[in-house]
Amino acid sequence: MTLLQPLALVAAAVIPLILLLYMLKRRTRLQPVSSTMLWEKLDQTAAAAININRLLKNLLLLLQLITAALLVLALAYPAASRRAGAGAVSDSIVIVDTSVSMAVQEGEGRRLDRAAELLQEMISGKGAGSRMGIIGMGERATMISGVTADPAALRKAAGSLVINGARANLKEALVLAENMAHALENPQIIIISAGGFEDAGLRLDYPLRYLPVGEKEVENLYLQEMVLDGSRLYLTVANNGTRPARGTVRIRDAEGSAVGQREVSLEPGESRLLTWRQLPASPWYRGEISSPRDQLPGDSEFYLVNSGYWENRLLLVTAGNPFLEQALLLQESLQVSRIKPEQYRPSMGEAYDYFVFDGYLPEELPAAPLLVFDPPHPNPHLQSSPPVLRPELRPLDHPLLLHVDLSEVEIAFGKPLQGGEAFIAGREGTLAQVLLRQGQPLVVFGFPVQAGNLPLQPAFPILIRNIMDYFTGTQLQAKSFRYGEPLLLEPPYPVEELLLITPGGEQIRAAAPFPFRGPLLTETGIYTLQAGDREELVAVNYPSTSESLAAREQISIDGKELAGEASPRQLTPLLAPLLILALLVSGLEWWVDNRGY
Repeated sequence: MTLLQPLALVAAAVIPLILLLYMLKRRTRLQPVSSTMLWEKLDQTAAAAININRLLKNLLLLLQLITAALLVLALAYPAASRRAGAGAVSDSIVIVDTSVSMAVQEGEGRRLDRAAELLQEMISGKGAGSRMGIIGMGERATMISGVTADPAALRKAAGSLVINGARANLKEALVLAENMAHALENPQIIIISAGGFEDAGLRLDYPLRYLPVGEKEVENLYLQEMVLDGSRLYLTVANNGTRPARGTVRIRDAEGSAVGQREVSLEPGESRLLTWRQLPASPWYRGEISSPRDQLPGDSEFYLVNSGYWENRLLLVTAGNPFLEQALLLQESLQVSRIKPEQYRPSMGEAYDYFVFDGYLPEELPAAPLLVFDPPHPNPHLQSSPPVLRPELRPLDHPLLLHVDLSEVEIAFGKPLQGGEAFIAGREGTLAQVLLRQGQPLVVFGFPVQAGNLPLQPAFPILIRNIMDYFTGTQLQAKSFRYGEPLLLEPPYPVEELLLITPGGEQIRAAAPFPFRGPLLTETGIYTLQAGDREELVAVNYPSTSESLAAREQISIDGKELAGEASPRQLTPLLAPLLILALLVSGLEWWVDNRGY
């Protein structure tokens, strides 16, 4: 038996009160006598009011106590789980939706809070020997708890559910659930969700139940995207609720000052692009929208790092290379200067942040990040070989080649390199590599930019951007730095220690060897990552979806409609039998009282 309202048991305090009243009660009976003189004397020597023997023999008291106990138990709303018969379902795999649609506020809590309550009730109502597994269904399916019969372990897992994705990946969750169910006898799969997903198109081998949470009507405005393009900032506001909504959109700088404001009013499914020009310079911006009845606060703000706020000075030393110069000028965070090799002086090493040497190397290299194309052979700084004609280019898996397609690139000649970490290779050896010199990164290409069609390919400006990002900071991968997922730090070049400062000021230190796995990221805002004298800002935003947030009472699985159930488990309420029994005992009490017991 399970008590659905256990706090109601505090009403049991009335039972000792009834006992106390009976112990203090002095019971009298009318009796005609000839004189009261002797009776008055007898009353003065009467026994104490508290009479335990009379209490134990009083049938009326016993009936009243039984009635009170039955009423208190009825207030606690008991329910008995149905016992499974032969061939009945005893084990279950529960899929809990953890996408952003479950963060909608309804009443005093979120949909995810209600889902956790249903899950706790299922754990309390399962049989002693039945087993259960729990899966979180965000953009990736996650095993929250393995299959176990231990209620304590299941309750702990149910309390760890967090929002961790924009959309629910039903297909991946069902595949994982079926794999877990294979080890069970007569299992069922249960989905607790608002139903904001499409049919996964899978034929299931096990019974499936759907427990819907949430309401059909939702009011919510959210910030879909924020982009900074030069002096202009673009912000998209959308309505993914079911009611028209209005709100005030503000742009704030890193100091918290409002630098832009607009009023919006949107119909369900409508979006609007807002533009601000010439905003005050700031290392990062925060967009926010305030709406009177917004039901999803998390997606009402958006953080954006201004990569062009810190302008680095770069010196290009070349005899003349318009392709390379133009690719560098496309980088908004760079202030590019150009000189010829004969104009270079060692004293310039203190005047610039980055250097690019094209077909030239000075006798003394500056202590700064360097990009070198076609270094002279031989030279005192790099190990190289004589040029080879038409070398084959074979790109390797490396962060510097992220989104860089070299499949159509050909070069006339190149000089194989040694002594560094290769990211472009060929039959004759390394054609591009990364080194560390005096603690500073050095990227070297063993061929000139003009010795082929690389400058004519879209890959060239992307490659230059990746190298400049590498020079600027540690360049974390977006997939390793997402809300609701574990922190993953994996810098693309050797460092000994990283320091991460959260928006709330907490410091997380990560030391080699990498990758470093940290706690779940459950705080939105600007994170500061420091590696030596380098610093990078990373924006972590709450997940958002353009899909409607309205809850659905039925879902589609393999083309078949599956209606939602109101109860998470098979329970038999005991309220009516208890009330009837209390009424019968009260009637018996009335009869006993009238008989004079």
